[in-house]
Amino acid sequence: MSSNNPKTVLLSGDPVQYEGQVKAESKVTPGHFLIYDDGTVDAGAAKVARIARERDYIGKGIDEEIGAGENVPFYVGRQGDRFYCILAEGQNVDEGDKLQANSGGKLIEWVESDTTKDTVDGTEVVTEVTFPGDFIVVALEDVDASAEDKRIRVEVL
Repeated sequence: MSSNNPKTVLLSGDPVQYEGQVKAESKVTPGHFLIYDDGTVDAGAAKVARIARERDYIGKGIDEEIGAGENVPFYVGRQGDRFYCILAEGQNVDEGDKLQANSGGKLIEWVESDTTKDTVDGTEVVTEVTFPGDFIVVALEDVDASAEDKRIRVEVL
């Protein structure tokens, strides 16, 4: 039986490749967006397409976690590079939607603004919050991850 699900994070393109060490008490899955800090990496709300890749050179696939202290290879995507990443649970996106990384390194639909409610001296105050517009990729397919995390094909903007 054949599957059309890729077995690699990089689908096409020519990204730059690096390696870092997973921060203490953290873990990373290939397809997570990474925050890089002084030689260590952690899954997080990256503002660039820095994406953990599989360690196929030691027989590890895209679903195998990389634990704290282990080396993780990662790509820094360039405009037009395509990757197979992770869409966060609770998301339902359409082809062409802009996406950004959440604090766990998974993709969520980009939100330009939102409102918050607070109570000040017994009065409810509604505030509009404008997000910085940190979308970094666009969805190449429709994916419904409303019940669980799912993989998604994306292109770097």
